[in-house]
Amino acid sequence: MPIYNVEVTMETTMVVVADDEEHARQVAAENARDAFDCDRPDPDVSVRGEVTSEKHLRDGWDGDCLPYGGDGETRLRDLVTPNP
Repeated sequence: MPIYNVEVTMETTMVVVADDEEHARQVAAENARDAFDCDRPDPDVSVRGEVTSEKHLRDGWDGDCLPYGGDGETRLRDLVTPNP
């Protein structure tokens, strides 16, 4: 089955209780995952191209990563051609 780079963009607005702006950033970062678990519109999803070798992996993904939609055990290095 082919592998693809996909960009998913999600945005939300949070209201936090904090001492100042820096503390507000910290509180938001610590709670961001929970904020996205709330009801929200569907994310904007863009396919950024097929991955046919490890050199096509982007944004921190490498051959050691497990892809979404896979069997949960097979790493990307075993699914695509290694870098030359």
